[in-house]
Amino acid sequence: FNQDGITYEIVDPADMVVHVCEGKYTGDIVLPTIVSNQNGTYVVAGMMPGAFANCTSLKSVTLSDFIEIIPENAFSGCTSLETVNLKTVVREIQAKAFYGCKSLVSLSLPANMLNIGTSAFSGCSQLTKITCKAVIPPTCGENAFFGINKYLCTLYVPSESIQSYKEADGWKAFSAIKPVEEGESGIHSVTVADKYFDVYNLKGQKVRSQIMTTDGLPKGIYIINGNKVIVK
Repeated sequence: FNQDGITYEIVDPADMVVHVCEGKYTGDIVLPTIVSNQNGTYVVAGMMPGAFANCTSLKSVTLSDFIEIIPENAFSGCTSLETVNLKTVVREIQAKAFYGCKSLVSLSLPANMLNIGTSAFSGCSQLTKITCKAVIPPTCGENAFFGINKYLCTLYVPSESIQSYKEADGWKAFSAIKPVEEGESGIHSVTVADKYFDVYNLKGQKVRSQIMTTDGLPKGIYIINGNKVIVK
């Protein structure tokens, strides 16, 4: 089904989960966390491979709070793509996900990042700044950063991890590896007791409204202020 110009496919009817499908997307796209139709409310938890491929008029994309994996060829050939907002839950970027995105000039990878696939950013020739907040260097596939000028592009990483990145395959080719700029570490505790907040389960359903503590919630994983929070 289509809503607000974005096409979705229901991939798990029982858990009410949808993925973003291929379409002719342009301009600035913000993927919602949940989406509804006449049959109910669904969690936007992923993208189909090539969902945005060759959308040459696409300028920016903000992912939903539940998308953990950027699939193969997701944004391949998006030659006008300038900005990508990856949420903190993203842990994997698959092969050729951003292949040929030659308008990207900066990139921020979250602390949860574990793996970057083959040729994931190959051909992103205008990148001059990459920030990777992962303390352990993510595993990189072959040619993950092929075509990026490693002398002109500065890599910012957690200060305690600089040496690890200098020795890691895929990362050690960057000439300038510097400590992540102040305020961008991405490593922080979730403090919710000082204000009211809503609590959602992993299906995107609100389970508590305007509370100040997680006391009383059953054990499990919840979404609070866009972050996954474990209640033990």
